[in-house]
Amino acid sequence: MPPTLPPDIFAIIFGRLEARDVLNVRLACKGFHQLSKLRTIWDSLLQRDVVQLDIPIPGLHGRALDSLSAEELEHAFHTALKLRRNWVADSPVIRRAVLVIGVPNSRIIALSLLPDESSRRLVSLSSLYGQQGVVVICCWDISSPNPICIARREVRQFGRMAVNWVASCHGKIAVVVGSKLEILSLASGTSSPSQAFVTSASIEVDHDIQGVDGFHGSLVLTRDRLRLYLWDINNPAAKIILTNDATQPSQFLDCVLAEQFILVLKAGAMELYALPPSIPAGPAPLELGPVVTHSWQWRVDDAAMSVRHGPRTHNGVTILLRYGTLFPWAVNVLHQYELRPNLFYDPFSPLTEMNLPYDFPPGLNDTIGSPVRLHATSDLAVGPYGTAIWIDSHTEDYFNHADQGQRLAGKLATVNYESSEDEEEPGLAQFTTSMATSVYAYQEEDNWVAVELDEVEGKIILGHDDGFITIQEYV
Repeated sequence: MPPTLPPDIFAIIFGRLEARDVLNVRLACKGFHQLSKLRTIWDSLLQRDVVQLDIPIPGLHGRALDSLSAEELEHAFHTALKLRRNWVADSPVIRRAVLVIGVPNSRIIALSLLPDESSRRLVSLSSLYGQQGVVVICCWDISSPNPICIARREVRQFGRMAVNWVASCHGKIAVVVGSKLEILSLASGTSSPSQAFVTSASIEVDHDIQGVDGFHGSLVLTRDRLRLYLWDINNPAAKIILTNDATQPSQFLDCVLAEQFILVLKAGAMELYALPPSIPAGPAPLELGPVVTHSWQWRVDDAAMSVRHGPRTHNGVTILLRYGTLFPWAVNVLHQYELRPNLFYDPFSPLTEMNLPYDFPPGLNDTIGSPVRLHATSDLAVGPYGTAIWIDSHTEDYFNHADQGQRLAGKLATVNYESSEDEEEPGLAQFTTSMATSVYAYQEEDNWVAVELDEVEGKIILGHDDGFITIQEYV
């Protein structure tokens, strides 16, 4: 029968249906077909079934949902759920794979995505064979069907590189060149990749710099063999020394750098440092110790961290790590921890041991079997929506031999940070693993050496030991 109620009433009714029911009702008559295309219906469905469940929406490229038409909202709804169903499947289907010819006679040693919503850009770091200390930094536009190199620079006396995680900042990459810390920006209006990287700042470092490990806005984190140093590139004379006398010096692995604090992940411990509103400049640098320290029960071999996506000012942090052993081979298990946000944290008060942005210690969320052969290459990455991916040696299920081959696997974990005061075992209710391990790809060769993750657009990027880059798309 044709609709007889006002359109607003039908919009409310349709908004309470499942999406498949709305599509079925659309076939009933012309009136229902028109009503099923109302913007309010698909906005309601998208908010309920996608946004509130923290499912990424591919293809927005920085556009707000309020700016989308009804047709675009419906397309975004179906695309987001289609990606999620494929992403968490036991064997996700690669919809498209692109092989990027990188730097010849080189080995990929790092891959990083620039946080640019409008045009997805990938930064690759390649080490040239036969030339010690010489690397090539490339920036690729991967938003087009055929990725192209838009910027390229060869660096000698290379130390380490970090990508700026504030998209609006002019400086994109911090790199150590000899005893200098250089900030690279992307020049506009040039068609030559060799001229597209521009040095926007250069700081003479007064310590034995071992690398640059964090870049957030104008703040850059460097280190020597014992301590960490925080610089403000807008005021090179200002510097903070981060030191922890309570623990033994250990290898730096990853960090979360924010305006109010630094969360440092080392092989032996995790440390949280409170930062002053501004870095003071003076004859002697300011020295800071950690507000809180958590020591790992074993030495950590490899690790990655990612701040969770969400509406809060300070969201939780997902930590994926592989412990080491006294033997020359790695532990065949990955551990996934979650550092929960402190619901009572006051960002307008000083950060102290009684006012922390996170609840320490991090809670163990999952343990994942991930065997790695002796001398085999492995890598791991974590996304802001809870996906952890890694390269390991578990290939016995696919080949008749176990002495060669690699597997690209992953796991999606969801969390619930809302807790009740009378809950006896909060960890059981607040942390749940949503899916079993997904196997994204496997091969009989051993040439994957680096992995990067674009969780929003459904892409996994693999670096090869011959300088090539593979981009796998799952939507």
